[in-house]
Amino acid sequence: MIEEGKAALFRLYEIARGDTGQSRVIARFLVGLYNGNAYPFDLTDLRTIDDALFEDCMALLRMDARHCVQEVHNYL
Repeated sequence: MIEEGKAALFRLYEIARGDTGQSRVIARFLVGLYNGNAYPFDLTDLRTIDDALFEDCMALLRMDARHCVQEVHNYL
């Protein structure tokens, strides 16, 4: 689960650096995971991304929620 989550994070990070609607959603998801109080993320935005990105978000969230070794940003 940790390897899947880390791989998903790296894919999501590359997408977040882009300039598309999906990139903006992924960027907000990542900063929301970093600090949800400062950067709230509307979960309904996940409806707007494609299946592969959605699965990567879930893999990353699963890793962070169930096997939190360190904060997600430290993997980058």
